[in-house]
Amino acid sequence: MYPTTSILHRVFSLRVVIIVENEAEILSGGTMFVIDVDSRQYLITARHIARYISSNTQVQVWRDGRWNDIPIRIIGHGTGDIDISVLDSSLNMIPLEHRFTLPTGLDQIALGQEMMFLGFPIGYDLSTTHLLPTSYPIPLVKYARLSAMGLSGYPMWFDGHSNQGFSGAPICFVRDGDSDSELRVAGVVTAYKPVNLPVYTPDGYETGLYHQENMGLGLAWDIQHCLDIIDQNPIGLELPRR
Repeated sequence: MYPTTSILHRVFSLRVVIIVENEAEILSGGTMFVIDVDSRQYLITARHIARYISSNTQVQVWRDGRWNDIPIRIIGHGTGDIDISVLDSSLNMIPLEHRFTLPTGLDQIALGQEMMFLGFPIGYDLSTTHLLPTSYPIPLVKYARLSAMGLSGYPMWFDGHSNQGFSGAPICFVRDGDSDSELRVAGVVTAYKPVNLPVYTPDGYETGLYHQENMGLGLAWDIQHCLDIIDQNPIGLELPRR
C-alpha cells in the first residue's frame, strides 16, 4: 500500500479550450500535477497537451463541479521527442495546510520497482467522483512496474495499463528501505504503447483491416527533464512560508 497524502492534492484534471460562439471547443485534455522547487510552484503536464496553450485559448481545471479558467504561462517544453512541459500560474493551486512535501528523482529506483500513477482518463465522469477538501476531484490511482529505463533522450517503460487522459500524470515510487515510506515523483506519464491487430471475419478469415489495441505498456519521461527546464528559468509562483 502506497501513501497518497503527499500527492492527492497535487493532481488536476485539465483541458485547453478555444471559445467559438460562446461554446468551449476542446483542443486537448489530460492530467496536470504540481511540484515545488526552491519554494516555488511549478505545474507539469505533457507537451502534446500544453502545445495548444496560447493567447487565444483558455486553460481550465475541474473544480467544485465545473470547469474553471486558470491563468497559465509556459515556462518551457521538452526538446526533441521529450513530451513534457513546465507551466506557471499566478494561482496557488494548493492551500498551505494541504501542501505536503513531495520529493522528486530516480535515486535508488530499480527495475521491477512497484510504481503508482494518478490521473483522470478521458470519459471519466468527474461529476460523480468524491471531492477533496479543496473542491478538486480525487484522481484515479493505478499501479505498475518499472519495465525498462531509457537513455537520456528516451522514456521509461512501465508495465501498467494507462489510458487516454493519463497523459501528464505523475508516476511515483517509494524507495526500498525508506523508513518513512516517502513517496517520490519519478516521471511524467505521456503515452501508452499501441499494437495493430488484424480484424477477422466470423469464419476466421483476415479482412485486411486492423484495429489498435493498448498492449499494456506505458511511457513516462524522467522528472529530471522538468527540473532542468526549471533550473534554466526559475520563475514559478513564490510560495507562502509556513
